[in-house]
Amino acid sequence: METTIVLRKEELNNEFIEGIKKIFKNYNKLQITVSNSDDKNDFFPESKDNYFSRLEQASKDVNLGNKITFLESEFDELTKSAKNENLI
Repeated sequence: METTIVLRKEELNNEFIEGIKKIFKNYNKLQITVSNSDDKNDFFPESKDNYFSRLEQASKDVNLGNKITFLESEFDELTKSAKNENLI
């Protein structure tokens, strides 16, 4: 399972770490990569509780098989189209 989480640095706290542990409770080992993020991700403001609730629901959906899969070539084509249309 893989997820991308965008948060403000002041939101990086023990509660966040516990939330990650809960979401990935079926895994013994995690890999975490940290990088800076543009402010363009602030278009969807939500409370911390709503954010974690949405993440938990997404995790449940993936575990139930409710997900979208595609080939790498399909993803490349999708991102090319999105860039051409200035969506990303």
